Amino acid sequence: MRVNISNSIDLEAVPATVRLLIQQVKREHEDLSQKLCDILTCLTEQDAHNATLHLDDIRKGLFKIDARLLDCGTILEGYQKTLVDIKSAQRDGGVDASE
Repeated sequence: MRVNISNSIDLEAVPATVRLLIQQVKREHEDLSQKLCDILTCLTEQDAHNATLHLDDIRKGLFKIDARLLDCGTILEGYQKTLVDIKSAQRDGGVDASE
């Protein structure tokens, strides 16, 4: 089961935080790439059972990666919208960027 958690950070920290999430996705992707190589080895050795197990692991891993990338996209969209809103408010004389 997947759940959403909430965490507040400074606006300036958003890109660095998303960067850390993307680095985690990159590591997970690399692990899945290795599992693909393992599948090829299994198939070369005619070990369909373990190839099937690796395929299932890869599918589950891809689902996690997809969910994390969706999270990153949502975070960055909110970040961009906030920056636009701040600039708009500053032009209109409303908000101090240091808030």
